[in-house]
Amino acid sequence: MTLFTSSGPQTERLVSKVAWEPFGGLRGYQINPLPAQTRPVAVEYALGDDGTQAPANCSAAFPSAANSDLTGRVRSLRVNRDDFTPGSTFNNGGIYKRTFTWSADQVVRTDTCLLGATTPRTELYAYDRTLRLTSASRPPGNWDATGGAFAEQTFGYDRRSNRSQLSQFYSTFSYSLAYDTGARADLLMSVAPPGGQYRETNFTYDADGRAVTKESGHYMSGQPANLMEFRYAPFNAAEGQGGSARVCLPCRTGQRPDVQLLLRCPGTQARQGQPVQSAG
Repeated sequence: MTLFTSSGPQTERLVSKVAWEPFGGLRGYQINPLPAQTRPVAVEYALGDDGTQAPANCSAAFPSAANSDLTGRVRSLRVNRDDFTPGSTFNNGGIYKRTFTWSADQVVRTDTCLLGATTPRTELYAYDRTLRLTSASRPPGNWDATGGAFAEQTFGYDRRSNRSQLSQFYSTFSYSLAYDTGARADLLMSVAPPGGQYRETNFTYDADGRAVTKESGHYMSGQPANLMEFRYAPFNAAEGQGGSARVCLPCRTGQRPDVQLLLRCPGTQARQGQPVQSAG
């Protein structure tokens, strides 16, 4: 890759030593240092250990090949500032360490340690008989101690296994997902979060089931606050004549989206490469 530095263009190999498992799975690679850095970064998807046993804490050792359950399941993702040597026990995950705990082929727990943390961020996953994810949760006190994207989530499904319900924070916030009917029963039409219709996200589709518009949030007038449109080229389109995405930033009277894309706000027209002035 060519990097542009203060002294001019400089060609650098950013990734090297890419290693693969015998049956094609990625084992790891090395991120080479940039000009201002001195040491590379090793990334490894490590196998080994008994994958059904959860780690005790962030000091979990590098997975043992000698005590492997021989399933080929990834036990740990480790990122460390060092040369990449597959299977090296010196990869202690000093930058990032995530350990996976399995039940059959499903991940039921992850323990993540960032930048030498001592307490892992632990996430627990549960499934139903058809292997659909039904909940994601945290051990008591873990979310308060380590943060993360969620404290608790539960999921519900319709008869076609489309996700129809999502709740967060012990059912404090519930989302409803609605689908089309008939032959298009698997097309997601809307997502209604807590707060009602003004925060709802809606979708429309063409005759082939491809998303055409996505509306996010609505004003009191019913107009969408954000609109994204998708256009598709014919199957036999010539090279360079592909489809496009048109994005509308929040449109309010007196504002002007300052983005050089193909934009359209509700009630306005757009041309390629020109920002659109909102009405008013």
